[in-house]
Amino acid sequence: MSEKREKFLSMSGKRKEKAVKAISTIGNLSTPAYEWEKAEVEQLLADLQAELDAVRGRFERTRRWKA
Repeated sequence: MSEKREKFLSMSGKRKEKAVKAISTIGNLSTPAYEWEKAEVEQLLADLQAELDAVRGRFERTRRWKA
């Protein structure tokens, strides 16, 4: 396995874990301990989706998928 591949696997795993945990903590805001408006939640989710879409686009533009 190449050094670049090993580095990707190591870093992507750690970063994914942090991102999933952060998203999970955002979900904790849905409890009765907080008050929100639907529009605020929709904007929050739209912002998260937009960032995911941007990241996907960056990977797709490089077209360096490995089989």
